[in-house]
Amino acid sequence: MKLTFEVQGEELLVRHFDRAIAGVKDFKLFMPKMADLFDEIQQNWFNSQGNGTWVALSPAYAAWKAINYPSQPLLVLTGALAEAPFTAKVVGDKLTVQSDAPDYWKFHYHGTSRMPARPPYIVDQTVRRALGREMRKLIIAYLRGIK
Repeated sequence: MKLTFEVQGEELLVRHFDRAIAGVKDFKLFMPKMADLFDEIQQNWFNSQGNGTWVALSPAYAAWKAINYPSQPLLVLTGALAEAPFTAKVVGDKLTVQSDAPDYWKFHYHGTSRMPARPPYIVDQTVRRALGREMRKLIIAYLRGIK
């Protein structure tokens, strides 16, 4: 059996737990903690401005923003994007990612010809590993508890 997560339409294989999952009847037990971990990772990513990887604003735009929206960090102008984080929700036995973010989040994620990419959320190998480690811990704790 394979454990997979679907995030933003991209199928992400987290781990094969062939031996361990034989004793697990219902993965729904683990999904709330996995959702919490995903949310924590995403909030840290946004608050740390992409772990410090987001490119600074252009000098002209930075000057305009300093006058019109002083003290606002990258990706925050009105607050609409920051207030609509990408969060995980448990639906049945699946962890789905959703957001009420304005449609322009895609421009920040991919960048444009005039703006560098500053992804407001991240699902990379580090996130996959963190989710996989957490799932492994939860499964081991579960299996130890039922013996």
